[in-house]
Formats: sequence, C-alpha cells, structure tokens
Amino acid sequence: MKGYKVLDTGLINQYGFKYEIGKVYILNGELDYKNNGFCFCSYPETTLLFAGDKSNFDLTEVEALGRIVSGDDYFENRFYDITGLYATDRMRIKRLVPREELVSMVIESNNFERMKTLNMYLKFTPEEIETILERYGQAFKPYIEFYQYGDQEAFSRKRTP
Repeated sequence: MKGYKVLDTGLINQYGFKYEIGKVYILNGELDYKNNGFCFCSYPETTLLFAGDKSNFDLTEVEALGRIVSGDDYFENRFYDITGLYATDRMRIKRLVPREELVSMVIESNNFERMKTLNMYLKFTPEEIETILERYGQAFKPYIEFYQYGDQEAFSRKRTP
C-alpha cells in the first residue's frame, strides 16, 4: 500500500531515528497502532498534522510491505475527522516528496476538504494562494484569510458576491 510519512529534516523521526531512502524497515515486536508500528497516512496533507516543525520537514512517499492496521478508530473525533491513518510492520521509504509536489497534488485533487487540511498546516506562497483561489473560488477565501493571515473574523464577516 502506498502512503506518506512526515519526518523532521534529515529524515529523522520524533524519537531521533534516521531513515534512509530505499531502505526497508522491519518492526521488532507486535504491531499495534498506538504503541508499536511504522505510521503513515494515505493522504500527504494529513501527515502535516504530525509534523513537529510545519515549516521545515521531509515528506516521504512510503510503501507498506507487511501487515497494516488502521489508526482511524484510535484518532476518531480527535483530529477534525481525519482518516487514512495506518501503521505497518514492514515499510520502505521510497522517496522524498518536494513541497511543490505536495501543494500541487492537493490543489489538483479538486477536493475541498483535502485543501482545507493542507491550508491548516502549511504556509502558502502568494502565488500558491492565487492558484488555490482560482481553483476553489471565493468560497475558500475565508479559510485562506483565517489560517494563512490569522484573520479571526474571516468566517463571521458578511460577504457580497
């Protein structure tokens, strides 16, 4: 199964373990989403929920090669109904995903909810904001104003078409 994993810059996880591109990792012990496993997400933007530094991270494409368990039940009602959370007992780090590719993948998905998730966790460039508003329209503008610019009144302001 293809997925995505976010790591600190240098391919280092929150415990200080350094991963390598192309290498296969095999779990020691019993697979358990909450306690023991190689975690990953089905959508790249969801990984940013787990990024320590949201402005400086390595996003990787991974391949789950062993057993897979879902973390959706564990995280239910904790993180904005985000789903697609998994752990595996055997995983390959396939490649680094450039930031530009991450942004492009989500914009091109034409999925308003996925775009909202990315917008919550990633600071966009002015050019990216322009592209997002062209693609998703004025209905997305309050989300940009709130999360990108910190406008606390973005959702309460009356708008004229």
